[in-house]
Amino acid sequence: SADERLAKGTAGQLLQMNSGATAPEWATVSGAQMGKIVVATTTSGQSSTSNSTLADTNLTATMTPTAATSKIWVQINQHCVVGEGTATYDSGNPDHRASIAINAMCTNDGGSNWNTTVSGGNDAGGAWSFGWDGRHEVGNALSRIKGFVCHSFLIDHNGTNDVTVKTQFKCGLANMNVLVNSGGRSSITLIEVLNP
Repeated sequence: SADERLAKGTAGQLLQMNSGATAPEWATVSGAQMGKIVVATTTSGQSSTSNSTLADTNLTATMTPTAATSKIWVQINQHCVVGEGTATYDSGNPDHRASIAINAMCTNDGGSNWNTTVSGGNDAGGAWSFGWDGRHEVGNALSRIKGFVCHSFLIDHNGTNDVTVKTQFKCGLANMNVLVNSGGRSSITLIEVLNP
């Protein structure tokens, strides 16, 4: 019949209702829990006609973790376009193909030290571990091809500094006309995993 103060819990506990649904109680969380969520998108198109240099895609997301023990789950959806009439690739047959390599970069020191977390290979035929390969085998030119490169991975950052993820891209063959974010929306989703 009288107000009663609930004593404080211990570090890491969450407030929940008891089994009889009559009063709140503190409970220790077991297993991984979802923390912050950050979603970043862009439609700012970027293009490349060289296979030698990685370029930023304008897709980037930053999260400040709440705990040094957290991990960051990353989901990337990168929009890619190959223009018409470019990128003939002949390996003994009349295939016309184009490939785009997408690298996922990460930093947890404020942006001065970038590390490649997921990257494609260097096969001109488009055999990327994180990338996209399109073919057109009819006629003498490559048709316009659009699609998404999607990938997810886990980052163990070991700290509470900002974690920033961005993507870079390059062509699989020289003198290609490839674009990212052109006419489509690319996104990065960062999810903090607590108590991993």
